[in-house]
Amino acid sequence: MATILYAWELGGGLGHILRSLPLAQKLAARGHRVIATLRELRRAENAFGGAAVQYLPAPHLAWRIPDPIEPVRKYADLLHNVGFAHAEDLRILTRAWQTLFALVRPDLILCDHSPSALLAASIDEIPCALIGTGFCCPPAGATLPNLRSWLKGNAPVPQRSLVNGEGTKHPQTGPLPKGERDERVLANINEIRAARGNARWVRLSQLYSSVAETFLTTFAELDHFPDRGDAKYLGAWESDQGKAFAWPSGNGPRVFMYTHRFPARDWLLEHLRQRGYSTVAYTHDLPREAAEKLVGPTLRLASAPLDIAQAAPECDVAILNAGHNSAAQFLLAGKPLLLLPISLEQGLLMRRLVEQGLAISAPPDRPAAIEAALNDLLSNSRYRDAARVFAAKYASYNPEAAQDRIVARIEELAQAAAST
Repeated sequence: MATILYAWELGGGLGHILRSLPLAQKLAARGHRVIATLRELRRAENAFGGAAVQYLPAPHLAWRIPDPIEPVRKYADLLHNVGFAHAEDLRILTRAWQTLFALVRPDLILCDHSPSALLAASIDEIPCALIGTGFCCPPAGATLPNLRSWLKGNAPVPQRSLVNGEGTKHPQTGPLPKGERDERVLANINEIRAARGNARWVRLSQLYSSVAETFLTTFAELDHFPDRGDAKYLGAWESDQGKAFAWPSGNGPRVFMYTHRFPARDWLLEHLRQRGYSTVAYTHDLPREAAEKLVGPTLRLASAPLDIAQAAPECDVAILNAGHNSAAQFLLAGKPLLLLPISLEQGLLMRRLVEQGLAISAPPDRPAAIEAALNDLLSNSRYRDAARVFAAKYASYNPEAAQDRIVARIEELAQAAAST
């Protein structure tokens, strides 16, 4: 049987683990050796402990580079900021992955948002497959995608626009270098490749095009980069990792809120309590003292993640930051969304969903805008109608079948590699 290495290097949250878990379970059940290298180990035992899957921490840049590009505008900027900016940093990351590969001896590497693992595998000539959302699997044409195509030239990004997915948590550092970002990253990649006797790449997008397969675990409507041509979308599967819950009493719609911390969070929770809607909320990092002041007969606050598979069919609307997996699950249930993005990736998805009428958004530091967006979402049927059209389109979607297709292709690729 084959050895499969799952690599997750960048990003946070449960989405990556929940995407890989059923695949790892199926592969292990078929007798394959599965080893997961994870950016975060906090939930690894709960997820993988009973699945005959070994797990290790994934190599990743654990320090901040001295010259980050802010704001990130191109995919090359993202790579620059996570270890590709300096040849020595990239050499350390690459060697760490190569050491891990030498110990594990994988037949196939499944890369989930793991660019330095991709580079290391290309150097060692180990077959790789990409898996993830559109953001994690960028289109690999002549160039990698522009992440802020709506900005022109070197126009600065206002700090308030962070809440619309347009800004960053760091100040604008002046005009961006012209034509240097892609070249600098590509030069560092080629320095590492040349040192090992590998051919030089002529374009940065070869990092993502030099793979055996790309598994896009999303829907066309949720692709961060929609202009892919003839892409094959495999959908997204639900999470069963959260806890069951009971709805509190209340008047009007049922509201489910599932977010990380954002500036107007406490205001919004208090606002929902005052409106008397039956509201259930899990919001990461809510202090106990704040929760005790906010909770009421119509507002239930959870201290641990909740079962989205239960919440999606039972609620009327969902309030999210714009995480991909949670947005997909509520839309599959035909529920419209209020999105409060706090990262660039979330901002890109928010723009896609708002353009299609599947969601409404507001800056997460502006209570008045959030209130107006919530009122519009609840009073305007077009959002509900659009979500129901999405749900009807994918009513026959079978996540189990999608997972089986991925597993079968992984087996095919791994076995072909093992036989060479």
